[in-house]
Amino acid sequence: MKEAVMALKSLATSRFVGAVAATALFIVAPMRSASADFISTELGAAGNFAVLDINSNGNVSISGPAPPGSILGNVGVLGTSSGNFSDSGVPLIGSLYLGGSQTANFSGGALPIGGVLTDQGALLSSAASSAAKASSAFSALTPTQTVSGSQITNTTTITAGNPGGLNVINLSSITLGNGAVLTLSGSAGTEFILNDSGGMALNSADIVLAGGLTANDVVFNVTGNNVQASGGLLNESVLAGTILAPNENVQLSPGSFAGSIISGGNINIASGANVSGVNGAPAPLIGASIPSFLILGGLLLALWLRRTGVRRI
Repeated sequence: MKEAVMALKSLATSRFVGAVAATALFIVAPMRSASADFISTELGAAGNFAVLDINSNGNVSISGPAPPGSILGNVGVLGTSSGNFSDSGVPLIGSLYLGGSQTANFSGGALPIGGVLTDQGALLSSAASSAAKASSAFSALTPTQTVSGSQITNTTTITAGNPGGLNVINLSSITLGNGAVLTLSGSAGTEFILNDSGGMALNSADIVLAGGLTANDVVFNVTGNNVQASGGLLNESVLAGTILAPNENVQLSPGSFAGSIISGGNINIASGANVSGVNGAPAPLIGASIPSFLILGGLLLALWLRRTGVRRI
């Protein structure tokens, strides 16, 4: 009988180790779509964040209610000169990376599940450099197709002229009002780069993807005015894609955003807006919390032992 119990414990332990190993891979390895080759390569380290402020004096504020407010993915705030991060009750399902000089304030029980990593100036500076270079590279690309008037002001569908490849469109602005929808359509492997030299504003409007496109296949490279998206309390404004605004403020209040926000100004995610980073599940880049890892492992072991009925002798 004792041998049988020991065998069960050995089996439980081996499966637990496998579960922990799988968990470790899940935590450490970034998850990227194979289709987003050019965009993800150009974004480099900047693409590892759901929300990234690359301003040395930048401020990031997140406020509820929660739900629906939430951030799925890592948040980085360069803030090497000054700056501030504040979260008033919105779940941050990822890690918070701080450059070193800014402050972080939490209220309403909100704490990043991956912890707060301070003095990450080198990592965040690298991400900021990647973002700036990517914006310049995107702006320098030759357009592959055009939009009438170089503006998007009402419901519009843009179908990839180069399906399965890179599609570049230069715009002077994107301004969508109540109920308007911008649809980007392309098969798997298609990428869209929309260079917006003006501003981007949505008021209870949507930007959606069709035909196999995913959020990391699309980038809005906004080099003019600020980015603003607002909607009702039910997050009527829906956006998909990466917003790259290297010199502009970004405000989402409220809205539902599937993609990454990279800003060189201030970022305000308010009124229960939610952001789901392009990498999906959060993946800490460095310094995974050992205590958190052990706690997770212990929970997995306890769950497995309970299900198998194995008891400690």
